[in-house]
Amino acid sequence: MRDRATSVATSVAATAFAVAATLALVLGSAVAAGLTLAPAAGAAVWTVSSGAKVFPDTRPGAVHAIGLSAARNEYEAAQVALSGDARRRVTLSWDPSSDPLLPASADLFQVGYVRVRRSSTNAHARPGLYPDPLLPAAFGTPVTVKAGTTSFYVRLHVPLDATAGVYRGTLVIDDPGQGPGPTAVPVTLQVRDFGWDRVTLDTALPFSIKAVKASMRGALTVTPRLEAQLADVYSQFFADHDIDPTYLYPAPGVDPATGHILPLGSATRLSPYMGVRPVSPGTFSATALPLWDHEPWPRLDPAAVRGPLSTYLDELFDVYVANGWQDAGYVYVYDEPDRKAEHETETLARIVHEVSARHGFRAKVLSTDWPRPTASGGRAANRFLFDDVDIWCPSVYTFFDSQPELLRRREAGAETWWYTYARTDPTRYPTFLIDESLAEERCVPWLTWRWNASGFLYWGTTRWGDPVTGDGYRDPYTDTVSYASMAGWIANGEACLVYPGYEPSRGLTDPLAGPVSSLRLESLRDGIEDYEYLRLATTAGRLGAPAGYLIRDAARAVSASVCDYGYGACSTYVNVPRFSKDAGDYGAAREHLATLIERAQAGQGPVTVAGTVVSGPSAVPVAGATVTDGVVATTTAADGSFRLAGVLGDWHLTVRHPLFRTARVAGAGDLNDLQVACARDPRALLLAGFGSRAGFRVAGRGRSVLQGERITSGRRGVRLSLRSGAAATLSLPRRDLRRRRTLGLDVFSADGLDHRAPWFVRLSVGDRAGHTCARLFVLRPAGWTHLTLPLSGRGLNLRRLKTVRVEVTKGRHTLYADTLVAR
Repeated sequence: MRDRATSVATSVAATAFAVAATLALVLGSAVAAGLTLAPAAGAAVWTVSSGAKVFPDTRPGAVHAIGLSAARNEYEAAQVALSGDARRRVTLSWDPSSDPLLPASADLFQVGYVRVRRSSTNAHARPGLYPDPLLPAAFGTPVTVKAGTTSFYVRLHVPLDATAGVYRGTLVIDDPGQGPGPTAVPVTLQVRDFGWDRVTLDTALPFSIKAVKASMRGALTVTPRLEAQLADVYSQFFADHDIDPTYLYPAPGVDPATGHILPLGSATRLSPYMGVRPVSPGTFSATALPLWDHEPWPRLDPAAVRGPLSTYLDELFDVYVANGWQDAGYVYVYDEPDRKAEHETETLARIVHEVSARHGFRAKVLSTDWPRPTASGGRAANRFLFDDVDIWCPSVYTFFDSQPELLRRREAGAETWWYTYARTDPTRYPTFLIDESLAEERCVPWLTWRWNASGFLYWGTTRWGDPVTGDGYRDPYTDTVSYASMAGWIANGEACLVYPGYEPSRGLTDPLAGPVSSLRLESLRDGIEDYEYLRLATTAGRLGAPAGYLIRDAARAVSASVCDYGYGACSTYVNVPRFSKDAGDYGAAREHLATLIERAQAGQGPVTVAGTVVSGPSAVPVAGATVTDGVVATTTAADGSFRLAGVLGDWHLTVRHPLFRTARVAGAGDLNDLQVACARDPRALLLAGFGSRAGFRVAGRGRSVLQGERITSGRRGVRLSLRSGAAATLSLPRRDLRRRRTLGLDVFSADGLDHRAPWFVRLSVGDRAGHTCARLFVLRPAGWTHLTLPLSGRGLNLRRLKTVRVEVTKGRHTLYADTLVAR
């Protein structure tokens, strides 16, 4: 299973600041205190990242120190994993020598397991026990663990007023199954010299007070006072997680006949967390007004109740204006509106805007719809809504298709949000499923930032009812299927991001407790905090041109490393950008952003390495090589030169080219004259470099011309001008390729790409008996794409290959081809 493989491999690596000398100080104090150091191999106590999943059968790892870095007001976590053969009582505590900031800002959770009996449809995961709920624990208090592997989640919250610097401490793990004495785990925390008093990403993730009451299962009679108390506890939890919970409880009571707010349901009882975060940190910056399709009216028809609705809004806006909440609310009534609901949205929006205008502001109206100036996706145009909808919030399936029109809506003053949810093929877009990687949740804010949205909506967090109807109570600790469609597909953990705080079987005996968090929710918060890193990096502080622009460009390059459209081979094209499924990639990108922010604060541009890539004793330039530090990347020019901006202060670069062995080089700080030597790879067989008149012949409407404008090897390449239906064919030399596994061709696309309706390149190879193999590729706009074709196919004779063909699927396009290589 993919998730298990990546989870075991992904462990907490000490960050750059946790060098050997620093650890030596901590280890020395631990030895002096008589503690046992966890061994480096085969350890029964080890550490993994917060983004990894530790399963009951996960084998011990080798890392035995925790190295974290965080901004002020940021949460950052790691896991301590343990394995043993028997049930036992384990205690985690802080050594008294630890810097006081560490124990004062740390919370401890035991990672619980839930059993997935049927994997989510098409998630390609196995049934079994999955880590997810974070059960509250306490430092210094013994916790019972079962035989096998388990983990503890150690979360630190850096105070807003913390002093920048490195803080050191030691976690002591007292496990009777691990030998004669406690085990010491060194901890270092680097507090960055920047932070935020609030997050700026608007979110809408509702909890259901009805579901919360159902989870109590009759333990208490829920009075209005207790319901308000529960709502307050859950609101506090969401505020602590930097998440806006969509709806606020309790909603004011309303006389449906007149629209007047009833005295006992006064609007002043709205959540104390309402407010604008710059004024009141810890409050919600965006929540739906208490006006839903079923409340205060059983079924809201704005035209039918126009008078009472205007009265209700008038009294509600009195409260909002008096408390300064005008920008902290929006109207969200019709979900995924059909044609009838679109027209009701228009009527409702005009009433809302008319009434709010009398109070001196424009209340926002949110619609989970996408703007359609013309018919699109089987839906009629909805241009009539363009002046009425203030927040457009399309689904993941239409958000990326609608980018040009969403840009126009933003230019007209509207906001753009988006939302995702599990459907029949969850591997192609981010989900919140238990049996998917934790990178799924973390990538959502990255996608939000990269495609210029200011908010994200998700349809639930407490779906603890029947998987089909949502009614009643389903214990999410024992039954993970939270959604099941009438067509039979299922989703584990869909709209179920938290667990009930009342669960006696897990030792949670307080019916009025707040929710239990999950690994998935914590990963989402990590992504929300990453969004702040992106924001701080791209604003570039007080820098102007050119340093500020360089910082911003580098930040965009960092974001592209974890979420971008996938260029290269494709089977079934889906118009959703590629995003990394490895949570470690987001941590690495975040470290790059931290460096950019600190450089900006110092009045400097990004760390930049420039130089040339050459080969052989004559130092022949290598064009078209990829130079990367694992996050940011660039390609060498025709003269072998490159410039890579946004690397870490201590950088490690890798240079790759289809004809050369991979080269690696390390250094520190800015460098302008780096020379990297690459040796030819004996496994790479150059079949065509296009340095002679040999080239492609074009059959049909097109041309083939030798040129020297775009090349990756030699002095010339081939420019192909192709229309759909034309084929460019290259005759292959007689070579025995039985030891080769792939055929590669470098292609530069001179044309753009409409991701809604992309065109593809078809690369194929055929033998002298007419057997072929082929593959489709999406080309990077205005850039090089290395096309790799596996040399496999029914009956394909690798001793008698005859031709390579290049075709385009539609339209007319200009391509530059170079360096045909077999490996």
